[in-house]
Order: sequence, then structure tokens, then C-alpha cells
Amino acid sequence: MINGPDVQRLLAEARVARDRARGVLAGLMLHPEAEPDALHRATGESSTQRAIHSTRQILETLERSIAELERCVASNGPKLRVETVRAGSDEPTLGASR
Repeated sequence: MINGPDVQRLLAEARVARDRARGVLAGLMLHPEAEPDALHRATGESSTQRAIHSTRQILETLERSIAELERCVASNGPKLRVETVRAGSDEPTLGASR
């Protein structure tokens, strides 16, 4: 069980991580078509292209997590139950405390 101050801290940390990821993506987008590297020659996709794709996925996950945290706080008060991620699963489950 996570209490109010911890939920607020998680939310603040997630927002900071999202902002950092946005900065990384902006930097990567300055040169999305860099010269072909070894990865590009082997797979057809450059390391920069893969980094852009991965960063976008991270941003989507952070946005979903932030929205879920905000919904839980708004509708259920400051307590939150967090189920951890097991290897091979998609992502953690956030839910209201019962």
C-alpha cells in the first residue's frame, strides 16, 4: 500500500522522467537519418531509429502511468495499491486501495 505523500512523490518522479524522455527524443529527432551504422547495415534500421522508437514507447508508458496515478488519486484519495511486474509481463498494475 502506498500512502498520499508516496503517491505524490511517484507522480512527481514520473513527470520528471517523462520530461527527460521528451528531451532525449527531441535530441534524437535533430538527426533521425544519421549515416548508416553497423546496425543499419545488418537490420535495415539504424541505432538512432531504434532509439527514437524505444524512447517513444517509454514516453507512452510514462503517459499512461501518470494518467493512471492521477485518476487513482482523484477518485480514490491518496492510497494506492501497486502490483509489481513479473518477468515477461507487460507492465505494472496500479489500482485503488480496497
